[in-house]
Amino acid sequence: MFYFISGTPRCGKTTLAKMARSHIDGQIIATDGFMKSLQENTEKEWYPNLFYHTQEIIYGNDAIDKKIEGARGRDAVVWKFLKPYLKEAIFTHDDVLIEGTIWPDMLQELDDEYRAVFLVDTDENHFERLMHIRENAEHSNWMNDFPEERMVEFAKFNIARSMEYIRQCDELGFPYYDIADFGIEKAQELAMKELIG
Repeated sequence: MFYFISGTPRCGKTTLAKMARSHIDGQIIATDGFMKSLQENTEKEWYPNLFYHTQEIIYGNDAIDKKIEGARGRDAVVWKFLKPYLKEAIFTHDDVLIEGTIWPDMLQELDDEYRAVFLVDTDENHFERLMHIRENAEHSNWMNDFPEERMVEFAKFNIARSMEYIRQCDELGFPYYDIADFGIEKAQELAMKELIG
């Protein structure tokens, strides 16, 4: 069985994966780590979309729909390499929990049994939540490098990306949990029940 925890950044995916791992008899894959491994072992000219970074999202002048397209293009390359790995896991009879940014429409390509949940945040106070996370983080993270005005832009992008996840989930019948509706802890609790049963 494959288990997918996906959605937008800073919506609690990693925390949910940690909660779920004691219920999974097998492997856990973080797509961020998978992506970084690919970036370090490929050339930009081979897979240009793979090298679309968070910095380009923050500092780029493209419209939000173009930024979403860039993020989806990067995630599609990761998915292209992840699918054969998942096929191999089926032969070893392992469960696999995948945490990261896999889009609902990508999952339609799977023939094997899976469960998926999506965490998003469309709250108009998303920026304030991101700043709270940044200021209270136990460890340094990529958000520390961005000035406040760029964090405003990232929050707008994250809300727009959440809306695209919601659109796809509604169209394809996937469960999603919006922090704007539930708060992060309740969203994680509901997602956990959906994922594990």
